[in-house]
Amino acid sequence: MRVLIADDHTLLRDTMKGYLESSDLNLEVVAAGSLPEAVSLAKQAPKPYDLVLLDLDMPGMNGMAGIGEMRKANAGAPIGIVSALATPENVMAAIDAGAAAFIPKTMGAKAMLVALR
Repeated sequence: MRVLIADDHTLLRDTMKGYLESSDLNLEVVAAGSLPEAVSLAKQAPKPYDLVLLDLDMPGMNGMAGIGEMRKANAGAPIGIVSALATPENVMAAIDAGAAAFIPKTMGAKAMLVALR
């Protein structure tokens, strides 16, 4: 499975990428530091990523509008939001905007793997 992670915090992005790549899920993971970079990677990819994990609060997101922009750039493939802003209002707004899932950054790493499975 091919996964694109977009988060503006380098430490978190690199840690997530390394953790997912070392898991038993057999993932190919590509990382970006902003929504424009993620959109560019998706448009240049030979085929859509199977899953995109976006930080809700990073450059280029423009609130929930970034979800639709990413879905369009990645041929409508599922978008998961990974965010510290896990209020009920944000979760519902993200789902309403087209996200398939909302993963709070407070979730443990093993729980994130369960969510991806």
